[in-house]
Amino acid sequence: HQKNLVDSNKRMFSKSFALLFNIDTIKCEYPDAKILLMIRDPLQSLASFMSLEKHTQNQINQLFKYDKSLKDKYYKGIYLTSLYYYKKVHEIMSEKHNGDNSIKLITHKQLLQDFANVFHDILNHFEIL
Repeated sequence: HQKNLVDSNKRMFSKSFALLFNIDTIKCEYPDAKILLMIRDPLQSLASFMSLEKHTQNQINQLFKYDKSLKDKYYKGIYLTSLYYYKKVHEIMSEKHNGDNSIKLITHKQLLQDFANVFHDILNHFEIL
């Protein structure tokens, strides 16, 4: 990203859950960065992710052929990873409440219930309007 943004007025948009774990680095490298976190309810998200993983791993690695204990271990790893992800979201949002306005949190539920106003709020946050 640095190569694309050096000495320019470009905005960069990236859709990546992994950036969540690099927010401090991003904010250090780009002090005026504004970050949008969009999340779903963990219960909905985890069920969807597990379904996707099951289908994908069955197609690629024939997961259905593996022993139940190995599959259980695999799914437990996914579950624990998801818990860690949402714990990190909570930590970041706790920092935000301590005066860090560079991060905007939007939930999937908010988008579904009031898309126009939420989208307008996002545009204002990123100073696009």
